[in-house]
Amino acid sequence: MPNWRSIFQSQPRPDSVLVAATAGLLEIPEFRLFQLAYRDWYGSEPGEAETETWFEAYMFADQVPFWVRYYCERIQRCHRQGILSRTALGIKSESRPPRSLRWFVTTIVVLSTVLMVLVFLADQAAYLMPFLKECYFPPCY
Repeated sequence: MPNWRSIFQSQPRPDSVLVAATAGLLEIPEFRLFQLAYRDWYGSEPGEAETETWFEAYMFADQVPFWVRYYCERIQRCHRQGILSRTALGIKSESRPPRSLRWFVTTIVVLSTVLMVLVFLADQAAYLMPFLKECYFPPCY
């Protein structure tokens, strides 16, 4: 009978921890880290199928290729020395609109929608309420 406690409490291998820490440091997914490490070691972009094969071995069996380990150690060393540059590694920063711009656009869309619904209801009011045959508002009296 397997020892379930040891299965669920097993510690990840140091290579897996190194990969996860480096991906967190660079603020990229681990899959992208594998692609960058391959490009750094071999000088060309890997294919999706190749990367998926190595990544599955990493995810399910904690097997980290030597070139990923080397890349992660180099990134960690650069970070400790204070010379880590994401742009030099080919990592593009995600440009997101400022929070205030998103709030402004959302507000405009909601107000426009509400205004269009109110105009539609005002236009349909005469048809929906047959007893309103006369004008009861200020210009009409």
